[in-house]
Amino acid sequence: MERILKQPRFPGIATFFLTVLSYLVAEGTLLSLGRFQSLWMTAVFLGLTYSVIAYFAISKRHFGERCQEGVGFVLLCSVSLAVMSQVYLMHLTQGAPVAREIASGGELLGHMVAIDPRQIFIMDGGIDEWVYVLFRNGLTSIPYEAIPVQEKGILYLYSAAMALSGEFDTYLPVLVNWAAHVTSSLLLFAISEKTFGRKAGLLAAGLLLVFPENLYWGGSLYKDGIVAMLVLAAIHASLSVSTGGRRTHYYLTLALALYGLAFLRSGLLLAVVLAGFISVAVVGRNSIHKLAEYIVTIAAAATAFTLIFPASVMADIEGKAFVRVYGKLAGGSSHGLDTQNISYRTSKEESLIERYGGGDLSFRTMHLVPLRVAGHLLAPFPPWERRFVGDWYILPATWTILALLPYFAVGLYRSAAGGASPSMVLLIYFIFLGTAIAFAGPFIYERYRLLITPLYLAISASTFVSSSWRRRALLLLMALGFVVAAYFLWLLLRAGT
Repeated sequence: MERILKQPRFPGIATFFLTVLSYLVAEGTLLSLGRFQSLWMTAVFLGLTYSVIAYFAISKRHFGERCQEGVGFVLLCSVSLAVMSQVYLMHLTQGAPVAREIASGGELLGHMVAIDPRQIFIMDGGIDEWVYVLFRNGLTSIPYEAIPVQEKGILYLYSAAMALSGEFDTYLPVLVNWAAHVTSSLLLFAISEKTFGRKAGLLAAGLLLVFPENLYWGGSLYKDGIVAMLVLAAIHASLSVSTGGRRTHYYLTLALALYGLAFLRSGLLLAVVLAGFISVAVVGRNSIHKLAEYIVTIAAAATAFTLIFPASVMADIEGKAFVRVYGKLAGGSSHGLDTQNISYRTSKEESLIERYGGGDLSFRTMHLVPLRVAGHLLAPFPPWERRFVGDWYILPATWTILALLPYFAVGLYRSAAGGASPSMVLLIYFIFLGTAIAFAGPFIYERYRLLITPLYLAISASTFVSSSWRRRALLLLMALGFVVAAYFLWLLLRAGT
């Protein structure tokens, strides 16, 4: 472990490709053998596979040094977990009722591995007509205008996938989701290392790898996972510019990240751009010069969007990035909201967020934003009632967030009191992204917390690595006390007292 911590470089491209190759080898073997239906057989097979890879990596010094840069070894272990989880879900989704439990009716694709999504849509019945036509006649059979605005970005991803393979394969999105997840973890490691040191980077990236949200390992492109990767790329670019990195390289990264956000989550564009603007202005030296470069980059990216893409595409982006955001702030968070995403988990009448959280947020109820952000982080609560198969992913992630809550509070205070330090960049982005998801609507959806969970883990890890063992134990006891107190408060609120 000490050898890993002393490695001077950020995990290299060789580590990433080694992990991708090992994943493909394991998955290809499983596919050729008809996929093991036994979780234990899969675990044994993958254990042997990665033992050989790990031995080769350690025994070859020149190769082993590359593999052990930063979190390389952790990545190999996480891939084993990912493949086992995928096979486990495949076993659970053999029956249509369970598959429908995983694939909520209005989703673009069912979140499953082994079942044809077209059959799920036929059985569910209530799927949008454009989705049914998509799978029946192909992508070119649907006019662009007939596709809902919120799905046009993800449709481009499916178009690219089908162009590569010639047909839609439910396995391909799993690899794409996994690659986005690993890239997010690498970016979080780089961000945390630059801000808080290598140990904090290893802890934050490791937790993000081992405790992913649900939907990652299903047969659907997970849009929010890809968006989280793009947001982290934008944060890394802003942090590097603020602390004196190679500005041309990072400005290009920022522009590409904003390009991706424009198609997948245009509602986040304004939050990410404003957070980057303030970060560059507040943190680091030569702020005025860097701020001018930042503005030029954003203007150049916007000009390129306008020149390259059709007017209909730009109208969609403008509607989601500006008009819809203004409507939410002025009139309430339900302005232009996707009705398929309104999920109270029980009913609107029983929703605590609806009863005590202010319902639709607007300028008049901005003071409720912290409560809504806390709700996204802690959902579902209480964190032991499993509602569907995906909770096997959600609940461990929730418990991780709960255990780190006091560490996060201390780290938040340190970042705010530290002045114009690199940690201030993370705080600024956390505030803007948290506000954006708070205005997503009068509901709590666990998938949206993925946008702020990486920053939560980074700030919490900074407190953990800088604290003594006595203080760590004390903060952990405080976390357990909070869970007990929150549970009794939840009971009181549910009772309506």
